[in-house]
Amino acid sequence: MAEKQSPALSARAERNLAIATSVHKSWAAGYTEGMTVDLSILSDAIADDMVLYHPEFGEVQIGRYFAEGLVPEIATMELRAWWRAFPDICMDKFLAFPTDEGVAYHVRMGGHARADGRWLEFWECNFWTINDEGKITRFEVFHLGKNYDEMCEMALGFTGKDLTPESYRAAVLKNGGAEA
Repeated sequence: MAEKQSPALSARAERNLAIATSVHKSWAAGYTEGMTVDLSILSDAIADDMVLYHPEFGEVQIGRYFAEGLVPEIATMELRAWWRAFPDICMDKFLAFPTDEGVAYHVRMGGHARADGRWLEFWECNFWTINDEGKITRFEVFHLGKNYDEMCEMALGFTGKDLTPESYRAAVLKNGGAEA
């Protein structure tokens, strides 16, 4: 019996996969103390009116934050907050499903809690809509797993149920700042 071959990806789907893979690698590499998140791959891939959707707080237009250069700084502080609570935190098991319209992918975040040494983990699932120009216009993020709320509480000081754009920003500034 012949082995079933997957159909080749279109050039557009390949581009969408490359964007997602690069972003994942940057985040995954950033999980060491003092490291920053290199989101330069996104500098040309974010639409000015990009919308972030999270089920806890709905839709927020965040494309302008990329234009203002705020996202890499906030992302680095977020990594620092997670690292302080989980010194061996990792982002692994990345699996992407690209299409011409965008990409869906999931990744596992896990680590041993600094407080008690237990291994905790959750899954992040992302869905990006990418337009003809290669710009991300919509970014949906979902967090799955029984440890998500506990991990957020340890790293950021609130549970996922309490997540709002304002609580996230305040927690990241408090728990991920250089002086924290």
